[in-house]
Amino acid sequence: QEIKIPDKEKVDIIGVNTHFAQQSGDLDVNMDLLDSAGVSWIRDEYSWSKVEKERGVYTFPEYLDDYINAANEKGIKVLLCMEYGNPLYDGGGAPYTDEGRMAFANYLKAVIEHLGNKISAVEIWNEWSGGFGTGSIVGNSPQLYAELLKVVYPILKEAAPDIAVVAGATHNEGTEWFEKMLESGA
Repeated sequence: QEIKIPDKEKVDIIGVNTHFAQQSGDLDVNMDLLDSAGVSWIRDEYSWSKVEKERGVYTFPEYLDDYINAANEKGIKVLLCMEYGNPLYDGGGAPYTDEGRMAFANYLKAVIEHLGNKISAVEIWNEWSGGFGTGSIVGNSPQLYAELLKVVYPILKEAAPDIAVVAGATHNEGTEWFEKMLESGA
């Protein structure tokens, strides 16, 4: 059955994962295609190591802002995946120490303050359980992920009370992983 989307009006249910932050594809061409297809959301990334190259100093590469600005111009909402380690903390893996978790939270706050209302939702990490978590250092446990969420969530909500926070993007995990995450205080 064909779904008819009214001209210039977006149905708030169609989303696409993009890789503009990895500088993949032609931004203008792809954004026009997304817009004409009625896409209302994109999900892309804003990696920590690209923003904080010196402890406590945040720079915002233009190419990361470009796709967010282009989406906003088209009326497309942005779910921003905040992710991946930073060589300045915890050996470059996911934050698993108090210092690393707080540094990650400060990076998130800096990005939120930089982008303001240009983003509608933030995802905390991508596929923590599939190797993008702390890996062989201490494991990809749901307990460590919950510890990260407990630090990050209140700081995010203080900086942007209306922003949606998405958590628990895993890789091939069943309900047991999520149960452990929730039992650990997420």
